[in-house]
Amino acid sequence: MSINLQEFFADARIELAQTIRQRGIDSEGIDIFGVYCLHTGKKIGEFTSDTILDALADEATEDESDLLDAMLVRCVASMRPSPALNKPDIATIQMMVEKRPIEALSYLLNRLYGNKRLLTTRSEDAFAPLFMRIKTHAKLSQFETSHVGLIHWLLELDSKMNLHELSPPMFDHAAAGKWTTTKLGMSLIEALNTIDEVGLLACFESWVFKHLAEFDKRDSQATREAAWLRGNTMTKRAYVRSWLDNPEIANRKQAEVHAKSKLPVRVKSEKTQKLNAEVENVLGMLERILNGEIANEPIIVTPKPKLRLAGSLFQKKEPNS
Repeated sequence: MSINLQEFFADARIELAQTIRQRGIDSEGIDIFGVYCLHTGKKIGEFTSDTILDALADEATEDESDLLDAMLVRCVASMRPSPALNKPDIATIQMMVEKRPIEALSYLLNRLYGNKRLLTTRSEDAFAPLFMRIKTHAKLSQFETSHVGLIHWLLELDSKMNLHELSPPMFDHAAAGKWTTTKLGMSLIEALNTIDEVGLLACFESWVFKHLAEFDKRDSQATREAAWLRGNTMTKRAYVRSWLDNPEIANRKQAEVHAKSKLPVRVKSEKTQKLNAEVENVLGMLERILNGEIANEPIIVTPKPKLRLAGSLFQKKEPNS
């Protein structure tokens, strides 16, 4: 009986792929055939067998552990926004909260723990936040509650302070049996559904309230500064009119500044003074015209003296000559 070697090796490759697939699901909870949402970690599709087989063939190893690690990295690196989140607008998150609360909570937790600084760091653990996103959605899917309180506080923090900008809280269940926030410990998703979940949520709320109080303080200060810079808009026009009408008063401030700085007040040259006088004369005439005071008076324009050629020199020709 003849053996079709091509079919034999193809069956062997498929069996190897399925073996690695099952090991990934058992050890990491990640299906290497799966396509996962970049924002929520939800499985939104699957790669074809040929695609996975081609990826396995590209790896220069036959060790199943090394192949599993390589395929997990390839799977996570292939994460992309789901069709529901690849073109978000101001209504997208609200609809997700109402219709798909597990995805909404996953999205918010991923924004908090996959913060901007962590995602832009190039290190050996660069893919760790993406692995955590898949595990976060998988764990939340097992809970019977949708944790409305968590969603509410994370929405408020994100809308006011941007979760990507915050240092995420880590939690520790101290020996005294009380949850505390620490620099090293469990993330919120890791601590959920463990000992004293009520105390954990209370500890998380305290962390939230601390940041919201900081926001209120900064917002109040920014509002006061903006109001001080704006001043009273009702007096601006009157002030500008007064500044134009009373230059001798308005200029006192500049003179005092020069006096305090021990710098001599700049004396205007005779040419500048003459030019300013002509400008004031023209502006005064325009204002009288606008007020109708000299509507019927003819405007006399003095012609400029012309030049005439006398011998080899240019001489001014008087208007009446």
